[in-house]
Amino acid sequence: MVAGVVFFPAVITAQKGAFDPNKGVKQAGMVTPTVIDKMIAVNMVLGKGKVDWKAVGSNYSDYMSRDDYKDTKVMLPVMMGLRMSDGVLSIMARDVELLNKSAADIEFMAGKLGVGGGQLKRATRVKAFANKKDWNRVFLELGYLQKDIMATMAQEGNRDRRAILISAGWIEGAHMMSSVISRQYTPEASSLLREPLLLKQMLSDLGELDAAKMSDKVIVDMVSVLKELLVIIDVPLHGSITKEKIEKMNKITSTFRQKVIGDKR
Repeated sequence: MVAGVVFFPAVITAQKGAFDPNKGVKQAGMVTPTVIDKMIAVNMVLGKGKVDWKAVGSNYSDYMSRDDYKDTKVMLPVMMGLRMSDGVLSIMARDVELLNKSAADIEFMAGKLGVGGGQLKRATRVKAFANKKDWNRVFLELGYLQKDIMATMAQEGNRDRRAILISAGWIEGAHMMSSVISRQYTPEASSLLREPLLLKQMLSDLGELDAAKMSDKVIVDMVSVLKELLVIIDVPLHGSITKEKIEKMNKITSTFRQKVIGDKR
């Protein structure tokens, strides 16, 4: 659901032929989550122009104030994960306003998480290319920006926050895609949400958080959500997920989003 250059957590080796989200997955940690591959795949399955991505993006523009979140251990990594996936959606939607807001929020919160000012210069480049509507460059620069952020998150002392950020970004992507697919359901489109190995890896990484974070109410909810979603998407290879379960997936992720957005600490 989410890395190519930009976001769904996975460690995937490039494969030729039919797309299989689990083929080539290696248990060697995760790269940045990206939802762009799912959006492209949905366009291929449903037909280009069938999804109004800009209308989808309107739901992810003004739901947070970045100044509300100060907790660097849990809340800022969670909100960063959400905004990273929002940034990817803005590219698919060709939405300059959403891109600018997402990039500004990412830049602000990354600074609080210790990402250096030199690394964050890319945020300015992202916004500059978006305002020129040079979306290919936006895609590249946003990917580089996230790579820089995740490199900092991979350093000793930041690994817990990195795992939290990745899981939050995946859940945000799951919310987006379950919303889109439930409205224009086809069995083939539903199968794009099948990523059991990725969820198992996320749960494994979250299981290694320190005791204080593991007992945090947001992390408890996050783990519970991922376990519920794993049951839904763990279908046989080439299998599909029912429309009712896709709708349940959207409800679960919606509830999680509402909780974390309202947890202003």
